[in-house]
Amino acid sequence: MLYTLKDLRNAVAHNNTVFDNRFHTSAINTRIGKYLETETGVRNITFYCIVDYIILVAYLMHALKCPRKDILSLIKSFESACETLYKSVSMPIYSSIVFTDTRNKLNQLKTFI
Repeated sequence: MLYTLKDLRNAVAHNNTVFDNRFHTSAINTRIGKYLETETGVRNITFYCIVDYIILVAYLMHALKCPRKDILSLIKSFESACETLYKSVSMPIYSSIVFTDTRNKLNQLKTFI
């Protein structure tokens, strides 16, 4: 899981683009996605979309016993950013960045939290 987050961390630290997942430098082990699916109940975690990284961070925060309100704050911030993007760009661009199952994944994640 830490190697999965490494590329995201480096992109954020060096102010690179993160929203479209061009930051990952190696293939992500599919067992990580399957494990997260089993633990959280969120389906189709592939790490092709930024929401899957949000799920991973939220899961790790939950495992580290972070306050529930802090985890939900992360999720709400992401939802707010998605809404801002939706209002700012055309639908084809938005759909290429934020996949159609994002809202379902976030709702399943909130249920887990």
